[in-house]
Amino acid sequence: MEEMRKSLSEHKHKQDPLVGAVLVGTNGKILAAAHRGDLRVGDHAEYTLIERYLSDRNLDGATLYVTLEPCTRRNPPKKPCAERVVGARIRRVFVGITDPNPDICGRGIKYLINHGVEVDFFDLDLVRQIMDANREFIDYWEAAERTTSTLAEPFEGPSGKELEVVERASLDDLSRDALSRYLGGRKNKIRVPSNDLWKLMERAGYVGRTKKGKLAPTVAGTVLFASEPAEILPQCRVAMEAKKSGRTVSGDFEGPLIDCRDHLETFFKEQMRQFTEVRELDRIQVAEYPMEAIREAAFNAVIHRDYEAGARVHVTLQKGEVEVRSPGGLLNHCPSTG
Repeated sequence: MEEMRKSLSEHKHKQDPLVGAVLVGTNGKILAAAHRGDLRVGDHAEYTLIERYLSDRNLDGATLYVTLEPCTRRNPPKKPCAERVVGARIRRVFVGITDPNPDICGRGIKYLINHGVEVDFFDLDLVRQIMDANREFIDYWEAAERTTSTLAEPFEGPSGKELEVVERASLDDLSRDALSRYLGGRKNKIRVPSNDLWKLMERAGYVGRTKKGKLAPTVAGTVLFASEPAEILPQCRVAMEAKKSGRTVSGDFEGPLIDCRDHLETFFKEQMRQFTEVRELDRIQVAEYPMEAIREAAFNAVIHRDYEAGARVHVTLQKGEVEVRSPGGLLNHCPSTG
């Protein structure tokens, strides 16, 4: 965060992002830190770290902390930062926010994941600080997107993202307990695991065929049934926070979506204030907010979120409000047919 605030912008007609980056070795010690424009105006923080400060170091297995998603597009002969990270064999990357530039948003994170890099994200309080510091940069791209998009654009139909096969996942990643609960809800007595189960799951779009013809979970199957979906798709993690008496209580959810409801309700029932109401002759405990409303908002965010983007869903309980943040924008409207 300190490096981010040192960033230097190279353009006059638009606001460049403030970006800070820190590389940590396998022993947990900081190798170097850099910011945008650190040694030369226009140079990205990741480039400065990897190619200037640490060009003679072996970065195999290192961890990168960077406040903005690594870029995937640079004017030749420059190389995108996401490619530099992969080329340096950096093992894990913590990302602050996704790039608001629609040409990059989520693609840097996807590139890293597809090339075997573990991706995780900053905590919500740091995300807010990064967004506040980069407000002009974010507003610039939001305004640009509004200018270039129109309501007359045709709606191309629902996304097929959830049906994509996750090549790096396997059927062994699916939780037998989660699958059994799903089958129980459908009153289906198929054995877990079994060939009949995989046929059912393939028809439902929860598993599919890899390029080599093997069965593997789809994005939907991973989110719903994987024992640790966030280890496969880090954006599956749901960040839950409660701010109370000047402190923050975290309760992140990382399991299969089928278990999310119970986790959400337990966390918020423990953290919400409770009030006593007298109804006729009975004293009744009433929660600060109705769980039905919180559950509906949170599940809408998780189910309808943009899984191309790398950020997490955030659910935050604060004094006087509950905030639910879901990555991705609204769908374009269908053109009017009169």
